Amino acid sequence: MSPFNTIKRNSPNLDACVTVEEMRDARRECEELASGFNRLASYAEAKADAMQCRLDGRIDLALKFEAACDSVYGRLPGWAKW
Repeated sequence: MSPFNTIKRNSPNLDACVTVEEMRDARRECEELASGFNRLASYAEAKADAMQCRLDGRIDLALKFEAACDSVYGRLPGWAKW
C-alpha cells in the first residue's frame, strides 16, 4: 500500500471554505503542499537512479545521485521530512 493513500483519501473539501480569506488561505496551503510534493518526487527519482546504479555496480554515479538526494532532502519542508 502506498504511503500516500491517506492523503488521497482525505483531500480537503474546498467547498467548505465560506469566506474569500479561507479560500485564499487554502490556495496558499495547496501551493506549499505542491512545492513539497514536487521536491519529494525529485528525491524519489534521484533515489531510484542511485539504487539502480548500485545494482549495476556504478558506485561512483550512485554517489552523485545520493548527493542529489541529500540536497533535495535539505530543502524539504519540515512536514515532508522523515
